[in-house]
Amino acid sequence: MPAIYAIRDDGFRFKNLDLSILDIARHAPDDSDPDSILDFSLHNTAMAAWWPPMGAHFLSNEGFEGSPIPDISSGLGATLVLSPKAKRYLGDLLESYGELLPVEAEGEVYYLFNCRTFGQEDLEVSQHEYLGDTPISLKALAFTDDAEKLATFKSKFENCATVFCNEQFKRAVEKFELTGISFDENLVEQFG
Repeated sequence: MPAIYAIRDDGFRFKNLDLSILDIARHAPDDSDPDSILDFSLHNTAMAAWWPPMGAHFLSNEGFEGSPIPDISSGLGATLVLSPKAKRYLGDLLESYGELLPVEAEGEVYYLFNCRTFGQEDLEVSQHEYLGDTPISLKALAFTDDAEKLATFKSKFENCATVFCNEQFKRAVEKFELTGISFDENLVEQFG
């Protein structure tokens, strides 16, 4: 099995970027297909060509007022939010796998990393749970050895809700002591 991780937020102790899909859709070109914007991760929509200077701010989770802004956090769909420090250390590595879209927040320029690379799922292991003929949840997820070569990627089988990474990306985050995310070997997010 390749060394693959799901990138997760490191608990609730960090602030989150308050940027919604409607904030993005408001700036999309008039001739855009609404589905390609509202579900941009699944449609693998490129946005850099029309991305405007966008402003946002960070919010604390309830009960964690005054919490710090992370270096990296999960964003909408298969995106990551990078601080200026994280962009400086990881930008060159990430730009081959997606787009770095600037967002002004807290007086600095942060970046929304729009992952545009798909990993190849191992379909002998990956499974959905079904209700009749309709898939209702992800039961198991695994990737082929080829995915281990990708620093970051997303999964169609998982509806592009998570950014996954390899050992190289994990080591870079740890080397530069970037805060805000954890690396989960369980690729299916557990709730409850």
